[in-house]
Amino acid sequence: MIKMRLLEGVRRRRELMFKKSYIGAILVLCMSFFSACGADTYTITFDFQGGSGGTQSVKVESNGLLPVAIAPKLEGNMFSGYYTDPNGKGIQYYTALMSRSREIKIRKDMTLYANWIKFDFAGAGTEDRPYLISNKKELITLAKLVNSGHNFGESSAHGNINQVYWALSNNINLEEMEWEPIGMGVNHFHPGVRAQPFINSFYGVFDGRGYEVSNFKITKSLEYWDNFNMRGGSVGLFGANNGTIKNLGIVNFDINNN
Repeated sequence: MIKMRLLEGVRRRRELMFKKSYIGAILVLCMSFFSACGADTYTITFDFQGGSGGTQSVKVESNGLLPVAIAPKLEGNMFSGYYTDPNGKGIQYYTALMSRSREIKIRKDMTLYANWIKFDFAGAGTEDRPYLISNKKELITLAKLVNSGHNFGESSAHGNINQVYWALSNNINLEEMEWEPIGMGVNHFHPGVRAQPFINSFYGVFDGRGYEVSNFKITKSLEYWDNFNMRGGSVGLFGANNGTIKNLGIVNFDINNN
């Protein structure tokens, strides 16, 4: 009888020790899980680069979405987004319209830098007074504006609305330059960085007025992320286009980006 009681006591102690070990293991796993998955919060500071009036900083979780923020303004310029480096260099995390363009996995506080594009086109952007493009530099500026997130119009159930009008006022020779299409995929493709499926597309009206754009080439591979799959970008003088292009001649170009 005494032996049976001793054996029963040993068995109960073993069960209790097993239960404690089992509970302890669960606690360790839970602590590890929450330590790995817990949302640390960091600060993103916005450097206006000469502008004013925008959101100064935001808080973001380590694997969270970029918060809504307000773009700054700078007289005579159009805002073209926030980048990891000044002068539009590095990775763009906010587009010109302050839509987030990238997933962000932040592990420390960081600064994003505003980029500005000089805007001094003649005209008013209306149907009777379109913005006029008379030279190579101005056509490049339009491409930069669209590819940073300015769509110059928007779609609706009844077609495009709020369209901005553009027109050529001269033949334009691009002098064999490597051309970046007006309207591309998600901003610019950066190896290893997956972008959100947000297309920088032209929604405005472009009237060539019978003039020609000539002498450009596209030899670089234009790729972007669409639903986390790499796609080939549309190529040409215009790439992603949902607007109207008319009365335009395109001559002497070379597209070979395979």
